[in-house]
Amino acid sequence: MSLSERSRSSLYLGLSSVINDEEAVDEMLSHFPARDLDEPVTRDHLRAEMAALDKTMTERFAVVDKRMTDGFAAADKKVTDGLAAADQRMTIGFAAADKRATDDLAATDTKFSALEQRMALGFAAADKRATDDLAATDTKFAALEQRMSDRHTALEAKTSGDLRKWFLATVLTLGGVNGVATGLILSQLGS
Repeated sequence: MSLSERSRSSLYLGLSSVINDEEAVDEMLSHFPARDLDEPVTRDHLRAEMAALDKTMTERFAVVDKRMTDGFAAADKKVTDGLAAADQRMTIGFAAADKRATDDLAATDTKFSALEQRMALGFAAADKRATDDLAATDTKFAALEQRMSDRHTALEAKTSGDLRKWFLATVLTLGGVNGVATGLILSQLGS
């Protein structure tokens, strides 16, 4: 129940004469409301209001907690699904890239094998041509050597016969050589 201003003032003056502590009087009067709208709060009423507030807060926190849990679960599912999809795409992409690389490597190996085979055939053909050319050159040199040998022999025979004739003509022309010397020279020319 509220006190009027007049009643509050009378109580204050009366209590102040009995209690010499103004602060204590103010504290005691603070338990009585000054207006009709102000009601003193009892412990039970305060506990009931606090319990209702606690219940409301608990319910609201539960709703917020559920929303957050559901939101995190949905976000976690999206992230997990997204990672799984990305992992699958990456696996497929890596497999395709690996296959392309393997195919390209196989094609390159085939090209190198064909090139190696062509080079081996080319080297074999070049080696055969070189061997054949060398054999032909050897044959030509042997024939040339034989012709030179034949010419040398013919030239030597011709020169030898011509030399003998010249020598004989010179000896006979000079005539001053005695008969023994002429016999020796003629015997040497005959051999």
